[in-house]
Amino acid sequence: MDQNDVEQLLTIMCQLHVQGQFIPILEADICGFLYHLAISNGLCTPDRIHLDTRVQGSHSANDKFDLAIGVINNPASRRPTIIPDLVGESKI
Repeated sequence: MDQNDVEQLLTIMCQLHVQGQFIPILEADICGFLYHLAISNGLCTPDRIHLDTRVQGSHSANDKFDLAIGVINNPASRRPTIIPDLVGESKI
């Protein structure tokens, strides 16, 4: 998934919002809908997209990001992280 793909998903989401078909009330609504759009449009596989997750290299081991796309680092660990290709934070 690259910048053009992200822009495409954001455009779809904004168009649906303008049409009154998508009305987010929480940041989680935005992230969850982007998750859905990425998978349903074949831009990302479910094993690479994660919500409210820890990302390798963040300032704190407890930092969580709204959306991250990447490979799971140490999936058998009690506290796996994502090696990110893309990290997203949403604000309402």
